Amino acid sequence: MKILIVNICAQYGSTGQIVSILKQGYEKNGHKAIVCYGSRKETINQKGYYKLANIIESYLSALFYRFLGYQGFFLNRPTNRLISIIKKETPDIVQMLNIHGYYLDEFKLLSYLAKADIPTVYSMMDEYAYMGKCVFSYDCEKYKEECYDCKLKKEYPTSLFFDRSKFFFKKKNLVYDSFKNIVFTGVPWVVSRAQQSKLLRDKDIRIVNEPIDLDKFFYPQDATELKKELFIPKDNIVVLTVAVLSSPRKGGKYFLDLCRQMGNKEGYSFVYVGYDTDEYDAPAHMIKIPYVSSMNRLAELFSLADVFVSTTLSDTIPNACINALGCGTPITGFDLSGLSFIGINDSAIVKLVPPFDIKALENAVCSFSRKDSTIIRKCRDSVYHDYSPDKVVGDYLNIFEKIKDK
Repeated sequence: MKILIVNICAQYGSTGQIVSILKQGYEKNGHKAIVCYGSRKETINQKGYYKLANIIESYLSALFYRFLGYQGFFLNRPTNRLISIIKKETPDIVQMLNIHGYYLDEFKLLSYLAKADIPTVYSMMDEYAYMGKCVFSYDCEKYKEECYDCKLKKEYPTSLFFDRSKFFFKKKNLVYDSFKNIVFTGVPWVVSRAQQSKLLRDKDIRIVNEPIDLDKFFYPQDATELKKELFIPKDNIVVLTVAVLSSPRKGGKYFLDLCRQMGNKEGYSFVYVGYDTDEYDAPAHMIKIPYVSSMNRLAELFSLADVFVSTTLSDTIPNACINALGCGTPITGFDLSGLSFIGINDSAIVKLVPPFDIKALENAVCSFSRKDSTIIRKCRDSVYHDYSPDKVVGDYLNIFEKIKDK
């Protein structure tokens, strides 16, 4: 098969890593994979990669969206480029991941795919597919019937003045209904919500996990030198979070609350990775590390920890938690969104607490001791199969084979 993948990123960030894993996996199984992407942060000069939007087009589109609330006005050329590539490459399958990001006129693309009757798989990396305009719904449930009067219009994708959520909701409904051959996929939490949504409840929706390379990067590593580098006492229990602090959705401020709650409790060291703003008053005893892009460095940090804390408010599945488990580190966090669907019922390695209950979070953290080889193995075994590239690639290829000749 020839598979054409569309995503905002090709290699950068979490979805870029997923695209890389999928491309390599498809090719490993004898198929051809082509990547079309729109990220302003990367330019890949390799065969099989097409960059769709230049920086001017992306910025103008983002500006237009902010002020008027409409997308696609400056994206006619990038979308036409993609359609031309599809016509030239004649893929058997088009797989879309994130089609938001000010780089495509998604309705023009979807209308073309539907009219050309090209088998399409929409891999939902977030909630955008069944929302009017938002990427995450938080506690809003309007998507179940119709989005309107959006209280999150200033959230990404950002519209400063106009609420177009109802307009986009209706457009998505029309274009989805025009497809004869489209499958929506997502992790269990996303699928559970998509099945309740007006836009997708009668569509073909299947559970497929997100692939994480637990052999190349996220495996238990020796963090002895890193512990010395960070001046952490040898016998201390290391409590870690990895979250962009400036993003409210990631809930990093609650980790700061945890640090304050536990104070200078003897025998504990707190490490915050992704500390990118001084907006919050961070506890003096907390070790602050800026955003880390290196997968190898992240794996060292995950391996350093004895317990990983996730206080995210909305995530399809917190990949950082899977990374931590892959590196042999137990997790605790708020029983919210995708973390609730992680599917590991072992209190020795996963403990979820009521949302925003810092005391319960402290109790959970204190219930873990320094990890040993048994805990490391249990953590890794809990995720190795379900999130392995071979398993996820195999799941997608099975879907592709079934719909290709439908």
